[in-house]
Amino acid sequence: MYNCFGAVWASRRTAIYSEQDVRTILEEDGYRDDLPIGEFELGDLAVYSWTESGEIFHVGQVFRIDVIADGFPEARVPFILSKPNDSMGEIVHAVNDYPHNGEFTVTYFSDRR
Repeated sequence: MYNCFGAVWASRRTAIYSEQDVRTILEEDGYRDDLPIGEFELGDLAVYSWTESGEIFHVGQVFRIDVIADGFPEARVPFILSKPNDSMGEIVHAVNDYPHNGEFTVTYFSDRR
């Protein structure tokens, strides 16, 4: 059994439950969150945190990027490969369509230099 954090960082072999462990992995593995707005790329991470507390509760990987060209400027919409919980399978969803109740914020992290 694995969860979203285990899917991203433990090759789908285990679950990671500690938010502090998640923050340690982001820091020690050299992920940066200073990407310009809209500059996420395939393979980058979408890290979900509760808006009020800032607690990280979910992560997924940018799996696909759709370009919506009917507006100006064009909008890039990331689709995320993630695992909602230990018992569900993996899903692909638009970044803001994560199936969870509550106000959340998404921050993109990248290990690209």
